[in-house]
Amino acid sequence: MSNEPVPVTGVCEIALEMADLEAGERFYAGLLGLPVVERWSDRGGAIWLMAGDQTRIGLWRPQLGLGGGRGGVHVHYAMHLPAAAYQAAVDRLRAESRQQLRGIYRCDL
Repeated sequence: MSNEPVPVTGVCEIALEMADLEAGERFYAGLLGLPVVERWSDRGGAIWLMAGDQTRIGLWRPQLGLGGGRGGVHVHYAMHLPAAAYQAAVDRLRAESRQQLRGIYRCDL
């Protein structure tokens, strides 16, 4: 067995379960401007968006996914964007959000 790390270059896709797909689409496509690339009508429906060149975000109805829809106790993910665009994105999210935003931070990786 090799001790070499697996050469991961990014995230291919992430699926987020939500009861209100339309609200999810308004946030990810409307507010963030991510393009919708696919829609599923079977199994309750799903919406797929692209985040950058290689990452797909799937918005699924609960119980659509693998594992019987158990979901996660805690799910975290972060989007990478150019440093020069960070503050404008934060300002846009705060101006448009109907909920208090927590966890908006800058990661200098």
